[in-house]
Amino acid sequence: MSASSHDRQDPAPTPDALLAAIEQDATREAGLPFVDLVARYFAETRAGEGRVSPPLDPVAMAARFREPLPRSGQPLEQVVERLARDVVADANRLFHPMYVGHQVSAPLPVAVWTDLVISALNQSVAVSEMSPTLTAVEQTVVRWMADLVGFGPRAGGTLTSGGTEATFASLLAARSRAIPNVWTAGVGADPPVIVCGEHA
Repeated sequence: MSASSHDRQDPAPTPDALLAAIEQDATREAGLPFVDLVARYFAETRAGEGRVSPPLDPVAMAARFREPLPRSGQPLEQVVERLARDVVADANRLFHPMYVGHQVSAPLPVAVWTDLVISALNQSVAVSEMSPTLTAVEQTVVRWMADLVGFGPRAGGTLTSGGTEATFASLLAARSRAIPNVWTAGVGADPPVIVCGEHA
């Protein structure tokens, strides 16, 4: 099917239709099929069903999703069916007994369910006014981490999305400690030097 004929058959939805679809999606009945899909993935993968990695090559995998841009939505039942068939079925199975934990670990199931709540809230912890509860949670978690490593009551920090961002933030903090006026004066006048071991 050409893109032009696809556009004629699927006209852009009206604002009223979009609002109606959002209202219909924001129900328990709409969310349960997604929860069931994840629960089945947990059960089947932990039982050792299927391969750890898909047998398809990247070209074949890309061809599965090569299609014109949709101009209208699909029923959630079709969305879940396609997720199960084209995404979940050939995803890397991190819960599989034969998975060796290469780079990415399997998430705890409770973390998956909690992430559902976090995604629904969609708070921004950059400023407390946009995340009044989760900013307080972050401060408490940072305090716990500081206590675990034996830091004193003046220790602080922030949560990051991963190791790369954490390392970068740590280097910025160390630079600011060593060169207090670095944000205004820059580093050109007195370039800092990082000393590390030969195997670092």
